[in-house]
This record gives sequence, C-alpha cells and structure tokens, in this order.
Amino acid sequence: MFQQDGAPAHFARRIRGILNENLENRWIGRGARLKEWPPRSPDLTVCDYFLWGYLKDQVYSHNITNLIQLKKIIKEEILKVPLEMIQDSVDSILNRCAKCLEYEGGHFEMFLG
Repeated sequence: MFQQDGAPAHFARRIRGILNENLENRWIGRGARLKEWPPRSPDLTVCDYFLWGYLKDQVYSHNITNLIQLKKIIKEEILKVPLEMIQDSVDSILNRCAKCLEYEGGHFEMFLG
C-alpha cells in the first residue's frame, strides 16, 4: 500500500495516472480510486507525525559545517532509525484515524494515549 500526501505537485493528473497504472488499487490519497485520504493531514502521515521531527533532532545533534556533510549525515541518520520506532509509528495509524473521526477532523493529537 502506498500513501500519497496530496501535495499539489503529487496531485497532478499525470502523477495520479502513473500511480493508477503502476499500483492499481494499492495506493491511497487525494484522487485515489481505492480510498480518498484527507489532504493536509499531517496527524495521519507517518513521515509528518514521526519521521521528520525525529530526523531533524538526530541530524542537528551533529556539528554540520557544509552542505555535503549535511547530506551525508541525513543519509546516515535515516539508515539508523530503529525499525521498532518505525513499526510503532505505523501501528499507531489506526488509533490516529479513529481519533480523527471522533473529533470530526479537528485537532486530536493531545488525546492520543
């Protein structure tokens, strides 16, 4: 299953055509045949509610002096993300979806337990 984030560049007809051609009914997102996904929903996107913040903290714990070093450290830190952390974040999506529905699409992160 592939989750498309609904960003304008990713919503272009050409991109949706490529997704439909290559992934058939195995992608979700704005304009998907299988399942629409709320646009601009960072509380429901693993990269937004977990990965980017975590990586930012890890990357900026280094003393970076140039762009080449920054790119190198980003790649290294991505490879060091513990699989268990990724799995826990992915597993939390059902609870997040339920809370999103419960709060009718409003803010709900403070109610996650």
